[in-house]
Amino acid sequence: MAEIKISENKIAAQSSKPAVPYSKQTAPSLKPTAPSSKPSAALSRFLPDWLPRNAWLLSLTSFLNDISSEMIFPILPIFLTVVLGAPPAAMGLIEGSAFTVEYSLRGLSGLLADRVPQRKPLVFLGYLFSAITKPLFAIANTWPAALVIRCADRAGKGVRVTPRDALLAVDARGEHLGRIVGFRKAADNFGAVIGPIVCAALLAIFAAWGWGQGASFRLIFIISFIPAFFGLVILFGLREVAGNPKPMPLKPLLLPPPGPWRSFLMLTIFFGLGQVSWAFFVLRAYDVGVALEFIPIVYVLYNLFALFSAVWIGGLTDKIGAKTTLGISFALFGMACLLFGLATSWVLVLAGFFFYGLFMGAYETSARIYVASNYPDDEQGSRLGAYNWAVGLSALPAGLIAGLLYSSSWMGVSASFAWGFAIALISVAGLILHRGPDRTLS
Repeated sequence: MAEIKISENKIAAQSSKPAVPYSKQTAPSLKPTAPSSKPSAALSRFLPDWLPRNAWLLSLTSFLNDISSEMIFPILPIFLTVVLGAPPAAMGLIEGSAFTVEYSLRGLSGLLADRVPQRKPLVFLGYLFSAITKPLFAIANTWPAALVIRCADRAGKGVRVTPRDALLAVDARGEHLGRIVGFRKAADNFGAVIGPIVCAALLAIFAAWGWGQGASFRLIFIISFIPAFFGLVILFGLREVAGNPKPMPLKPLLLPPPGPWRSFLMLTIFFGLGQVSWAFFVLRAYDVGVALEFIPIVYVLYNLFALFSAVWIGGLTDKIGAKTTLGISFALFGMACLLFGLATSWVLVLAGFFFYGLFMGAYETSARIYVASNYPDDEQGSRLGAYNWAVGLSALPAGLIAGLLYSSSWMGVSASFAWGFAIALISVAGLILHRGPDRTLS
């Protein structure tokens, strides 16, 4: 397997030395730039030795914040289309715009993360912004207003994610990198399991009180602030040693010469064009006939599958490499699109959510580990930022394409899923041809 030289101007250089597995190698250029955060004596009694303090606190905040987010996600597509009257094309515009804002800011915050002494303030600011914007859905009366609020919510995520991942990568160096990144993602997905359960319980309570859909949805949006607030409080426990920023030049990062980094970014953009938003999967379930009160339950199962996948992929990546698990995630997405495109009953919907959940747990985990394991600490924010920019470039076109195909007369709603299936297959082939590194460093 080809190896990669970790130097700014030799990204694509190939080595002729024998490959040495990352987990058994000491790579001086990849040692943490700051001491790893160890748990306190009280925490160490409950946590495994391989889990640093910051990783635990970031995981707990992710868990609480995802409870907040996933309380509203199962009902948001129905709120937009049924309560506010947004057509499928408008929902595609909303989701595409939101993810474009998110990933653009992920890129910007990644560049900032390598240019400021500490990354913690960016992480806190991002979580704060999301916490205060989600409840604003309660006052939205038109879908354009919901578009603005959705973009604002995703802006908060865009600001926090890349600095958080860079902060985590520095603490997670070594043979347990995949395990630690997978643990944080699993905590995120566990929160995504609890959130829809809370949503379903609240819907049942409000229905028993005789409330309509609109009133029930709006109160759930307001209640979602509570777990997000506690997640913010936990962030005050993060420990970070101020560093000496040594940012990468922008040109080789964003417009790299031919080589592994450029082909990785191009493949990310191409695959992103076929990513059908989660909102269309939920809407498809509703269209097939899954009752409103069962939508959050189906969403819980989807997040359970994602939780399992994040833990499984994190450990598997430590053994077979992130490039391979990235290819597995592409195939999982293709299978999910195939099943949703063919769905005429809840059985195929549930099977589709199984594969979609596995994909969601595997994809971002594999991509982040790929960057974290192959590039040094002082480049983590910049490279993760460039990766997120690549995702963001395709988000708006992907949302518009999915929305237009979903409401088209050609193949009906299956057209958007057929598009995602085709892109996934081509992406698997592209990854096989990609000659980038895979956890093997010179």
